[in-house]
Amino acid sequence: MRAFVTTLWVPRAGSSVAQYEDAFYPRSDGARHARRLRFAVADGASESMLSGLWADLLVRTWCKARRRRLPQILELAKGAWEVELAAYLEERDRNERPIQWFEEPGLEKGAFATLLGVAFATDHDHTGGQWEATAVGDSCLFQVRDGELLSAFPIKSSSEFDSTPKLVPSRTCHTDKVLAAADVERGEWHSGDTFFLATDAVAASFLAAYESGSAPWEALAAVGPEAFPAFVASLRNDRSLRNDDVTVMRIEVA
Repeated sequence: MRAFVTTLWVPRAGSSVAQYEDAFYPRSDGARHARRLRFAVADGASESMLSGLWADLLVRTWCKARRRRLPQILELAKGAWEVELAAYLEERDRNERPIQWFEEPGLEKGAFATLLGVAFATDHDHTGGQWEATAVGDSCLFQVRDGELLSAFPIKSSSEFDSTPKLVPSRTCHTDKVLAAADVERGEWHSGDTFFLATDAVAASFLAAYESGSAPWEALAAVGPEAFPAFVASLRNDRSLRNDDVTVMRIEVA
């Protein structure tokens, strides 16, 4: 299959790029060509320390895991987390900024993030194939074909979004709960389909617009990375998009 990828992202208003806690992989836009391809987005929970780092580890591990399933992916990501956490603590000490007493509970608790990963496989005739998506939390996948929304996963209505989504923890003790909370969806893709992977704020806005009779995928298909900040600002100004980190990965398959 051939996929052309464009990722649109901005931090929440009032925050810097360094404070952006969503994550996506692959990090570079452009064409990809292979029989199997994987993509992912994640949303770090802002109330936990280093959630952006954990979100980034999750999407990287998902995309580099080839055919591994979620249990193995979680174990790999958690192993990488321990390495990254040790490096973070060492850097703080080296810069004479050791961990303070009020930070210790947060580090002990660990980081949390949603995860949405999708894997594509190609049929032998190369005109289509299958996709399988795995989600923990409220980052969403939307599949559009010939101007129609075919799939919305794992959330299908804007009313389903709330302030307590399912989350993937960086600590190993909750793995069974995460696996039990994971949602899986499978479908078919055809040449010409477009997929959108979206973190919660823009996913909720997408579904609300769809429910009102609009075709939100048309605007997301037309806007480019340079124009995206102004596009998001306009949605925030008219209160159709809440102020949060925003990430949309647009995948056009052929």
